[in-house]
Amino acid sequence: SPSQGIEMRIAIVINSERMTPELQAKLDSKELTEKYDITYDLFVPKPDELETCLQKLNHETYNACLVGGGDGTICTAARILTATQLPLAILPLGTLNVLAKSLEHPNDIDAIFAIIKNNKTKLIDVGEVNGVIFINHAWLGSYYYIMKMREKHKDILGKSKILKALTNIFWMFKHLPIYEFKIESDEHAGTYKTCLIFISTNESSSSPFHFGTRALMSTGLLDINIINCHTRMQLLKCMLSVLLLGYKKSKYVKQF
Repeated sequence: SPSQGIEMRIAIVINSERMTPELQAKLDSKELTEKYDITYDLFVPKPDELETCLQKLNHETYNACLVGGGDGTICTAARILTATQLPLAILPLGTLNVLAKSLEHPNDIDAIFAIIKNNKTKLIDVGEVNGVIFINHAWLGSYYYIMKMREKHKDILGKSKILKALTNIFWMFKHLPIYEFKIESDEHAGTYKTCLIFISTNESSSSPFHFGTRALMSTGLLDINIINCHTRMQLLKCMLSVLLLGYKKSKYVKQF
């Protein structure tokens, strides 16, 4: 923490695909520095340059790192910054912004600067799969295919949440492979045949309108949900029940 009277200095890293002219103009001015007494170095890497940019930061130089982008950008930052003592602040600029919503982070740059100026940090859980850190969710099964298709057609889909949701449904029904998973933990062991497993750090909201958000962020628990669907008809019934009841009340979802 900076001593009283010493100016704070932060690194600001914004995904170039999420930078807007308005945000760029504000960051190029001295307005935020003069208002909050926080100086900063601004980096605007392309998505494929983001990881290298974050790794090359002189972490000891800064009091915090403000990262702007979607959940993918924030996850990349978290993977790198968890190995340092540098606090991470989030400017949510993506489609869903699940972590930012769970933390109630505003998407206003002034409000984020006010949070940083307050200089209070909060520890949250992260998960790990094969040595890779994740901050929100890990998906096993057909979701990987959906993400590949979304990346392939990202120019057509743009930033529309509705269009992305509809195409997710289309590709899930088009490609429905069944996998066999064996899950073992201190309290649970079982083998499951499923098209999809959804794992969350801490318990996620079951509401389709707040999907993935979490009220608690440091319980030390994983929330595991297994879709018990082997046919497209079962998957359709599952999706309808999740939409109406939430996934925790759907008979097609095994949750623990």
